[in-house]
Amino acid sequence: MIYEEIPGGAELLAWFGEEPTFHDAEIISLFLRRTGPSELKIHGWIIADGVDPEGYNVLDKHAVVTFSLEGVMDLKLDSFSIQNVIAG
Repeated sequence: MIYEEIPGGAELLAWFGEEPTFHDAEIISLFLRRTGPSELKIHGWIIADGVDPEGYNVLDKHAVVTFSLEGVMDLKLDSFSIQNVIAG
């Protein structure tokens, strides 16, 4: 994805300090509309250097990012649950 070319993309890059992948990010909400833009909100972060005292990766620069989606025609949604981690 070329973030500089989408509205809010430059600000997103400035916040994270790098291009976010959103791997392991969590879907907070998905609002689908038949006409007009749909909306996807995710909680993302970057993995910082090091691990915490429990041995987990240190997560930094948390943000809730809202994507506006247009032209959604077909959607396949697998394993929708309480956490909704993005695996791919």
